[in-house]
Amino acid sequence: MADRPDARAEVGPRLLHPVEVRGARVAYAKATALRMASSPHSMIAMTLVLWAISSNVVTPVLGAVVGLGICAYVERHHRAEAWAFIPRRRQHPGRDEPALWSAAGKLLPLCALAWALGAYVSVLGVREAPTLAGPIAVGALAALALAELAALLWDRLAPRDRRVDAAPAVVATTSVVGSLLVLATGIVTILDRSSWEQSGFLVGAGVLVAYVTLLLLLRLVPRSIRCVPASVLPA
Repeated sequence: MADRPDARAEVGPRLLHPVEVRGARVAYAKATALRMASSPHSMIAMTLVLWAISSNVVTPVLGAVVGLGICAYVERHHRAEAWAFIPRRRQHPGRDEPALWSAAGKLLPLCALAWALGAYVSVLGVREAPTLAGPIAVGALAALALAELAALLWDRLAPRDRRVDAAPAVVATTSVVGSLLVLATGIVTILDRSSWEQSGFLVGAGVLVAYVTLLLLLRLVPRSIRCVPASVLPA
């Protein structure tokens, strides 16, 4: 019987994700934590909390967008560092993230948003600035709901390495459903306790769209900035 060629040689080297490379895990964990902190849910949560304790409508928005925008930039740096441990030919960017990492990365910002909504709603009608910011908050929440649905649809149709969210399909879908429930509850509650104003609604929606656009633009930062020798990688 003729010798058969090695199957591993036929398919080439196994593609890797940073969670599989010891040196890359720390940087990838930092990137995951920073992505949670700078997510659109976290941005709105931070704004709501600042509104709840502030006497100004504009400053909380600017503080949240600028502060978490910087956080998102630092997140990209750590993510690039994590991927740079793997030579480009061995990288597997279209692979799903581990379910536990993805679930935690979505659940914590959503819980933060739910808590922030509770804190914000408790001062509606009691303090002037949060009440005036009601239409802005509704616009941001509504825009986030639409962004969540658009991202989910895109990820189901786009190539795997062009997805917005690398979470497994079950985790992503469950997260969107939970997010929509929290957002809808927040919108109904805020509208019940504050007046409607179309201009404020559009401002809130515009701020959220601008922030999401910033996050997407930051993803254009090159993923690989250096490589370690392939000899240090697992087989």
